[in-house]
Amino acid sequence: MTKINFSQLVQRSTSEIRSYLNTLADTMEQDILAHPSFEGKIVFGPVRSRRLGASLGVSNVKHKLCDYNCVYCQAGETTCCSKERDCCLSPYELYFFVKNKIETLERSSIHLDYISFVPNGEPTLDDQLATEISLLREFGYPIAVFTNGSLMWNDRVKEALMCADHVSVKLDSVNEETWRKIDRPHRKLRFDLLLEGIGDFSRAYRGVLTTETMLVRGMNDTIGEMEQLGNFLTTINRSRSYFVTPFRPPCEAYAVPPARETLDLIARYVNEHIPDSEMLCCPDRDEFTALGDVEEELLGIMSVQPLAEESVDTYLSRHTGSHLSINRLIDRGLVHRTTFQNRTFYVRHHQ
Repeated sequence: MTKINFSQLVQRSTSEIRSYLNTLADTMEQDILAHPSFEGKIVFGPVRSRRLGASLGVSNVKHKLCDYNCVYCQAGETTCCSKERDCCLSPYELYFFVKNKIETLERSSIHLDYISFVPNGEPTLDDQLATEISLLREFGYPIAVFTNGSLMWNDRVKEALMCADHVSVKLDSVNEETWRKIDRPHRKLRFDLLLEGIGDFSRAYRGVLTTETMLVRGMNDTIGEMEQLGNFLTTINRSRSYFVTPFRPPCEAYAVPPARETLDLIARYVNEHIPDSEMLCCPDRDEFTALGDVEEELLGIMSVQPLAEESVDTYLSRHTGSHLSINRLIDRGLVHRTTFQNRTFYVRHHQ
């Protein structure tokens, strides 16, 4: 593109300036989209969400950049444990990748309900989150952010999350000792500030706020834990609280669902004592839609969550000539098979 002297540009007409800026934006978009293999690491799906419907996933942080190292994390062990916010990705790179994906989905008449920030790390560690949400609003879909809530005491984080339509906060325990065992947070995080930040945010936020608690056998699956958590939940403004169990291969092999009788006791307590709450059992299968390069789409989704064998088989069966794709990924050392709770999953290796 021809280089233009900006001192001359300001002397041009509005239409000329607009034309130049449009050309500049088009050139930037073409440069960014020239690397399609990068797109699958940023935008994936849509994936069928138990709460949000068809959700286009956005990963706005580097792989496993998080201030937690949860024992049950389905994305694997945290490789960069940090509590410092930084610029993780150019907001405009993210914008163009999402734009390209949405245009592809709309051409194929594929329905979309939400754009969701659900990376394989903690999205609020990205100090450009507010800008990214604002840019993605152009597409007309509601925006959701899934966060562990660890930085909600930070005013800039709260301001960024205020821009979203739906915020889901992970809250596995209100007992600090249990919190440290399950979530294994960065050593400099303060539990009292975390709870205070969640409470303050809930009272100021005007969107849909939900909480999610992962129940892990022998760690937070007692009635005492539920009673403490329920007492806290009644003090914050929330739309709903969800209780779930691990149903994909976790970071640590011991992070398994509570025993059936224990879950029955917890379900009874939650239904009777914690208003606006719901026990969510694991789905029968992963449901996702992917367009474009078959292998890159699979790797993009698997960068955030392992995929059940039957779901991958169903997906590949829709694409003529791609039945060997998963084997190629395994042979290249990008993916491996594993089992969890008597089911087979494909898990992505990260370099």
